[in-house]
Amino acid sequence: MKKKVHDLVARVTTWSMRAALKGKFPHIGPFGESLNKTRSEKANTEICPGYRFAYFGFKSDAKARRECHRFDRSYSHCKVCETCFAEKPNKHGDPLLTFKNFFPGSAHSMTELTHNEYISCADELSPWNSMPGFHVKGVFRDPMHNIYLGTSKELVASALGYWNHKQYLVGPNLAERLRIVSAKQKQFCTDAGLKGPWKTFTPSNTGLGTPSEYPELGSCFKAAGMKSTIFFCAHLAREISEANPEEGVAQITF
Repeated sequence: MKKKVHDLVARVTTWSMRAALKGKFPHIGPFGESLNKTRSEKANTEICPGYRFAYFGFKSDAKARRECHRFDRSYSHCKVCETCFAEKPNKHGDPLLTFKNFFPGSAHSMTELTHNEYISCADELSPWNSMPGFHVKGVFRDPMHNIYLGTSKELVASALGYWNHKQYLVGPNLAERLRIVSAKQKQFCTDAGLKGPWKTFTPSNTGLGTPSEYPELGSCFKAAGMKSTIFFCAHLAREISEANPEEGVAQITF
């Protein structure tokens, strides 16, 4: 059922964009059916005189990218990228192709596929492939999920853990130190005109209450609040760096 729904959305959207590309209202429906009276009266007339509209790209979270486009290489597979052969470390894989290698000349960067190569090697083509202008590299990643609900939640938690470990935060215990940081954040964001909501940091919702190599902020931290939190943490990182010049503290750039 889910695949049929995705196919239907792609088909109707493609029909709509084909008409928009011509700059004229369609004369038949997406399934070849006749249009009703109101729509039939507009058939083949200009949508917006002097303008045409074109498909630019598709943007969604990682799950929708995988499901809508039938990607057989994604975050849920050992091979994690639809346009190259980067992979997660696994016992059956090639260690040289690990996605964790960000150096220039990494092995996976040498396996980048063109659009035509993607078409030729995909187990199942995206139903959006019939869309005029569709390109596999036009299936964009959503910054809200990748940054505000993704890497930033790990980065902020790790920064708080590091600052606490180095005793850069004030307070008698972890819970109180995080509460003080939260109060500073609220004041900083209010003065800067940045909107919340701001959650109070706690040992539990920062992942710092138990030993962890990769702490992460909990699900109570939403994208809207994370935007302000990133700005605040950049400000706090600068304060800590300036207050501890003799220790060579590197300012964290968010």
